[in-house]
Amino acid sequence: MRRLERSLGIGILAAWVSGITGCATATPLPNGYVQAPVALPDTQLVNSNRLIGGEGSDQDVQAFDSFQLNAPAQISHICWRGSAADASLAGFTLTLYPATNDAFAGPDVRNPLEVIRVSGHAHEQPAGMKLSDFSVELGRPLALAADTRYWLSVVADRTDLSPWGWANSPAGDGKSLQAYSEFRVLPATGDRSFCLRAAPPQPSR
Repeated sequence: MRRLERSLGIGILAAWVSGITGCATATPLPNGYVQAPVALPDTQLVNSNRLIGGEGSDQDVQAFDSFQLNAPAQISHICWRGSAADASLAGFTLTLYPATNDAFAGPDVRNPLEVIRVSGHAHEQPAGMKLSDFSVELGRPLALAADTRYWLSVVADRTDLSPWGWANSPAGDGKSLQAYSEFRVLPATGDRSFCLRAAPPQPSR
């Protein structure tokens, strides 16, 4: 069961790493969808996971990647690639953030735009090399503006302390972020692998 919900915030990032300023630009595809970077099978992973069922853990870590669209879109589908599911995977939390109004334009974690919680294995499809593709169809589309930086976070909700890795992508600007429970923010290796697909346009009446 999936539900779409709003949240007032997930954590506070107390510091930013200079130089994390680029973002990936998605382009319309022939089928009318808008898609951000999607990786080929790649074993470069950045941990993004949290322990559920308690107050969390010092090993909780949240990864982020930025993007902007070159045209407005009503996003109805999100997909991502990462470590294959195991018995400890309870679901995922996807969060969309606006960028902060400062020189670094990092994720404004105090004011998330949407929080999407996905139970279970999120339509898992094996991708090879112990990776899987995951996806969610949204109950209502997300309206995203053109030429506006957003940040997407994908966090695996786990029942133990074992890590889950978000796969690398060869597209984008080669930069992403990780935030740890002790509020350290560090640059992550490369871009993260995800896609955003727009709802097909409704026929005119």
